[in-house]
Amino acid sequence: MLKPLYTRRSLHFYFWLVYAIYFYLVNLLGNKEMSVMASLLTVPYFALVFYAVSEILSRYYRKGKKLVAALLLLAFYTLSGLLIFQVLYGQWSIKIINGAYVVPDYRFSWGQYLQSLLVIHGNFTVLALLYYNYKGKLNELQAKLAAEDKMQSHEYAALSAQVAPHVMANIFMNWRHRLLHMDRELAAQVEETYKLMKFYMDAHNESAVRCVLLADEVGALQRFLKIQRTVETTPFFIDVHTTGNLMRFTIPPTTLQTLVGNLFKHADIADCSCPARIDVQVKHSGYTIRVSNRKRNRAARTPSHGVGLRNLRARMKYIYGDGFTMTEKKADEHYELMMDIQVVETGARAN
Repeated sequence: MLKPLYTRRSLHFYFWLVYAIYFYLVNLLGNKEMSVMASLLTVPYFALVFYAVSEILSRYYRKGKKLVAALLLLAFYTLSGLLIFQVLYGQWSIKIINGAYVVPDYRFSWGQYLQSLLVIHGNFTVLALLYYNYKGKLNELQAKLAAEDKMQSHEYAALSAQVAPHVMANIFMNWRHRLLHMDRELAAQVEETYKLMKFYMDAHNESAVRCVLLADEVGALQRFLKIQRTVETTPFFIDVHTTGNLMRFTIPPTTLQTLVGNLFKHADIADCSCPARIDVQVKHSGYTIRVSNRKRNRAARTPSHGVGLRNLRARMKYIYGDGFTMTEKKADEHYELMMDIQVVETGARAN
């Protein structure tokens, strides 16, 4: 029932209502002719100054457009000064000043008028600045709390997710031990599956490093393809080629897994005469990864949402910054993806 009373808008309304009463009472002490109507007509102008300055600060100054903000503030102050003069003293005068807002028989003075205008603009600009700073600090605190909450949630999920995989790992090793005396080929496959699963477990551990050696990543990919060839009912053809020393550089784990996953979803990998290719070439200051394949025919193509590649791009950008580029070449029947990683001498920041 009381919740609507404490919304942001309602709190602002209550503040200005209380301020209008305060403003009326203070002016009444020095001018018995001060009317409630004069107060109710004046306080909205104060609010206009406050919200106009707040909006300019939020929309422009906060985004680094300081010159635009300064020009807009200057324009607003000028227009508001002219408007108030016309309303109170000019041809639009509504006669609420003389004998009401100020003492009777008041003689107009440009100096006093400009002084009063500067005081009003100054007071409510300072109030707007304080409010702007308060909102900024509050937003930073909320963002920090949200980030900490998200981090704790991910950490909890990672820790809790380790229970089942480790139990499964024990089961896999038990199966391998039993199968050694019955079917050595199947026992070897179970062991390879366990190693692959352990690689993924380590890669997603919250305390693990963000990058692994290229050699380990390629090894995990080849292990995955070897296992897939024993479980897939339809043969597939994906060639993995490497050039250079894979021990020199690192890569975020499961990067190649993401790329080969796209091949299984979108590429024509059933033709042995035109296999899909993943080429990893180590160079002097980094390495490149090139994926090329023929597309499936239109009827068999799986809808692509681009989520996997978008997440992969974000991961690589996070690790390598401007040292990473990814380009795609899309034709009617063929697709090619090229990733270029330039590693500075100090190494990637996540190593």
